[in-house]
Amino acid sequence: MVKGCAQRPGEYGQLYAPVAMTPTLRTLLAKVAAEDLELHQLDICTAFLNGELGEEVWVKQPEGYQQGGSRMAYKLQRALYGLKQAPRAWHEKLQQVTAGVLGYTAASADPSLFVKHSSSGSIWVLVYVDDMLVTAKQLEQVQQAKQEIMGHFRARDLG
Repeated sequence: MVKGCAQRPGEYGQLYAPVAMTPTLRTLLAKVAAEDLELHQLDICTAFLNGELGEEVWVKQPEGYQQGGSRMAYKLQRALYGLKQAPRAWHEKLQQVTAGVLGYTAASADPSLFVKHSSSGSIWVLVYVDDMLVTAKQLEQVQQAKQEIMGHFRARDLG
């Protein structure tokens, strides 16, 4: 977590990062119950570290870790928890992977809901910051979707 870093307006770009809306979650859970779908959860480990910064960000060395003198600083390559733009950077990376690489489409009503349609059925992935719900009719589809996601991000499979 970034401490002692006071970011000022103009030092960061867009901050808004969508998270799953409550009505979307309720609707998805109702669909799961009504259609007897498989539902699993993933927790992305250190999700914000996956985000790539568009701005140049420098931070002071953490307390107790002084290498090269106290006047040295670090240039961040990745987003860290505590940066104002970290949630946005993570969501952009997630969208790049799900939509660009894995073939999901973000729902127009809720950009945190990703859907993938195929001949074997549909898969829905709902994202809330670093947690994901993955649902589909067949267990094999859910397992495949989780494996695809875990091929790009380190995650804990919560079943």
